[in-house]
Amino acid sequence: MTTMELHDIIARLTRERDAARAALRDASRCEDCGAWATAYRSASARYACDSCGVGDGWADDPHAAALRAAMRAP
Repeated sequence: MTTMELHDIIARLTRERDAARAALRDASRCEDCGAWATAYRSASARYACDSCGVGDGWADDPHAAALRAAMRAP
C-alpha cells in the first residue's frame, strides 16, 4: 500500500466521520419517544424514529443513513 493510498483512505474515513457527526448534531428527535429521528412526514411536518415512523407517508431524513451507522458503531 502506498502513502497516497493511505492518504485517500484516511481522507475518506474523515469525511464519513464528519458526516456522522454532522448528522448527530443536526438530528431531530422523535416526537413520540424522544429517540433520534430518522424519518419525517412532510404532510404533517413530523419527525419519528425507525420504530415510530412506520406506515405510509414517511420518508428517510437526509441524515438517516449516517444516524443509523452511528447508532450501530461500538
